Amino acid sequence: MAEESRPTKKRIAEYWLGKFISKDFEIIDHYEEGADLVVINRQEPSCWACGGNNKSIENNPDYKKALASRNVMKVWDLPETCFLQRAHIIPKMCSGINKPENYFLLCKKCHEESPDFSDPHYFFAYIHLVRNNTQEILDRRNFELERAIHEMAATMNKNILTREKGIQRLNCNSRTFSNQL
Repeated sequence: MAEESRPTKKRIAEYWLGKFISKDFEIIDHYEEGADLVVINRQEPSCWACGGNNKSIENNPDYKKALASRNVMKVWDLPETCFLQRAHIIPKMCSGINKPENYFLLCKKCHEESPDFSDPHYFFAYIHLVRNNTQEILDRRNFELERAIHEMAATMNKNILTREKGIQRLNCNSRTFSNQL
């Protein structure tokens, strides 16, 4: 039997539209106290964990046409959504299937950090955690990026950036940054 192909991002978003993650990390079709919508804004493709998006989509004339059309969900298949990855809720190695109900649209970092368990509650708990700690998570990711850039410049050892110039140029707190080195 041939393997079923992955659904499009549009099909995945259409499936999840109007669904909620309950405070018990269950998927429900109605609002209850403490529940979060999966697709927060159907007109603006974004990561369903951290909320990151690609603002350049607004410059695409097809985006404006899709918004004006009856099928607004077309925006989920535009090229600017390439930053969104199809993340299995239950991984294939744990018998996950290639159906819209087993996919979430996440940015690369959220996808890399998402758990691989056969129980979907852990995946939805991860989504809840990211949504409730987005600023701290983004701050950590930015710090890691700044540190990687500084380390790369230091290993090149070509006086591209001195330690102080690197810290100043990367706009990070030198006391915090020095403690991490």
